[in-house]
Amino acid sequence: MPTFAELGYPDVESTTWGWISGPPHMPADIVTKLNKAVQDFVGSPEMQARFAAESMVTKQMDSAALTAFLTGELRRWTALVEEAGLKEK
Repeated sequence: MPTFAELGYPDVESTTWGWISGPPHMPADIVTKLNKAVQDFVGSPEMQARFAAESMVTKQMDSAALTAFLTGELRRWTALVEEAGLKEK
């Protein structure tokens, strides 16, 4: 399978990511509390060791940072799909 660079996209970087989310309009105080609990868990030495064993790197974000990240990813991948002529008709 060719790399992105071999396909003519030298600046494309692809990562795998995941997140935890709740229902729409969740109260901000609950979002903050859940985010802290998840960050504490993911950032714990035990979990960091597990991630490192799988060559995984974590990047913890609050809800605003996650929204900005996902918006940027959507914009980036939409442009690539359109440029490659893969947009669904």
